[in-house]
Amino acid sequence: MSVIPPTTPLSPPGASPRPYGAVFEAYVQRHHGGNGSSPVSTLNQLSGNDPGWQRIVENVVYLERFLNHQDPDATRLNLLVAALQAGLNVPIDQMRSDYVQACRKNQLCGGPVTSHAVKRRFACVVARETLLRRLFSKYGGIPESPFEKLGDLTALLDSFLDTNQVPASLLGKRLSGNPVWVTWSPDSDNPFDFIGQRPAGDRKYFLLHCLGLDDSKAGSDGRLLLLEFDWNADLEFVRPTIADGADYPYFRPPPSHITTHGMTDWTGFPDPDRFLDAIRRPEALLPILAFTTETTVQEL
Repeated sequence: MSVIPPTTPLSPPGASPRPYGAVFEAYVQRHHGGNGSSPVSTLNQLSGNDPGWQRIVENVVYLERFLNHQDPDATRLNLLVAALQAGLNVPIDQMRSDYVQACRKNQLCGGPVTSHAVKRRFACVVARETLLRRLFSKYGGIPESPFEKLGDLTALLDSFLDTNQVPASLLGKRLSGNPVWVTWSPDSDNPFDFIGQRPAGDRKYFLLHCLGLDDSKAGSDGRLLLLEFDWNADLEFVRPTIADGADYPYFRPPPSHITTHGMTDWTGFPDPDRFLDAIRRPEALLPILAFTTETTVQEL
């Protein structure tokens, strides 16, 4: 990861602080004696030489707009202030921890994705080992479970991969106990149409790059699963906000002209020019996502 010099302006060209920026400025004046520091210079002090934290601060002050800044809930009003209660001399690691805790209290608050934005099929991407761990943690290891042992669950998932038919024991099982990030194609019912005819050797990492995920998201064994689902009116797609992105360094709120959903981003990737033809993809969150008879899978 390249280090962004602390003198780099935090604000994008022509940007002005979102409502969170105004709240933060008031906080600085109230708690730091109006010492003449501008909010931007104070933010540079906060971010120091940590480019990941700098991007998070920039998201809060300049880019976030889906969170309801008029909400009376103080942590929802200003997530950054919740991370600064002890003052500017708090170590970045402590601020990050406090910030993440504040984010967890305000997940899924970005409002609904408009129904017309999502096509008939949508998808999520997850490492095989991560999916196994999540499923076994939630449903396995107990006598009445259809997969009392991890090996039983592994066999079920392998069967799903071989036949592309969800085993009955997995139907209705949630993919995760947390909200799931999903994507789709704005132009077709194939969520992965953007991969096209890319060489097999780079399809996996091109996909991850377009989705704003670094290579580690493929898991230690590199086995990446692409799961597709049918859209239905009962699913609650939510626009992602800084609270959902938390301290993930590559999350960005979408460009200002996009109001219906989120967009992936790879700002700050160690090698941003690795795929010059990379395409940002629409993204949203689902509070609950479970296997259905229409779920399909492929492995990269």
